[in-house]
Amino acid sequence: MAVVDLPKIPVQEEYYYRQLSVNTFRIHNLNTNNLFCYVYHEATARKTQNDVCSFLVHYINSFVDDDVEELHLFCDNCAGQNKNHALLRMIMALVEIKKFKKVQVFFPQRGHSFLPCDRDFALIKKQLNRVDCLYTLEDYIELILKSSRNPEKLSVFLVDKSIIYNYQMWFPQFYIKNTNALECLSRNKTLKQRRTIEKFLISKYHYFECVSEKCGIIKASEFIDGIISNHFKLRKNNAMPIQLPKTLVYTSSLPILESKVKDVKQLAKYISEPALQSFWNYIIFSLQTETPQARQNRT
Repeated sequence: MAVVDLPKIPVQEEYYYRQLSVNTFRIHNLNTNNLFCYVYHEATARKTQNDVCSFLVHYINSFVDDDVEELHLFCDNCAGQNKNHALLRMIMALVEIKKFKKVQVFFPQRGHSFLPCDRDFALIKKQLNRVDCLYTLEDYIELILKSSRNPEKLSVFLVDKSIIYNYQMWFPQFYIKNTNALECLSRNKTLKQRRTIEKFLISKYHYFECVSEKCGIIKASEFIDGIISNHFKLRKNNAMPIQLPKTLVYTSSLPILESKVKDVKQLAKYISEPALQSFWNYIIFSLQTETPQARQNRT
């Protein structure tokens, strides 16, 4: 996920003022080489596990054919967005509801890999350096489209809060958070081997796999293509039939820091009148604001 600040203007004062953060979540389909971007500003949504899970499910339901049986996800190791309990339970649920027969999640070692999305973001940054002014989300979306070498393979989706569901509060209904590896419970193990209990520590593993033949069980390995792996049963025994969350995370626009809105007002004199009327007046005068202390208490 990449972040760009708006407005982008060739004025020295811009360096000293805070701006509106615009987030971009990008999906690169390695099979078709199609690209898809989810773009939104900080008053629409955040950068949490709920947002990432919702974007992935929205993409799968909208752009992945029903006859696809296997899903391979390659993600970076960001714990707050990709490598977390909610995302892993989400892929387990997709297998259990028979959306896929098999899902594999790869977390390449940091510093030893270069994901296609990194290359895509580099092209956006290169195009961004060539532009002096960016005022609105529409300007930024147009820049993203121009940065692609194959515009016909690129789609941009302007995020609405109505597609973001609460996966963090959803998964405890159906899955436990931690357990011991099934291998530790085997009767064929010696007493000494059983005492070496393997816990489900997400940060430790770099490969996860779910298959329809073993619903509710996830396979984890410390290394991609590693020989040694562990299996963990995370599905609750007495849980009801699985269904994806239906509770929205955001019911209204998110508040922006008062100090940031004040800084944006200082930059308003440099923003073109059409952009000011169509976008920035709403940001400056209509959205709720909050103090740093209020944000700290909320989080």
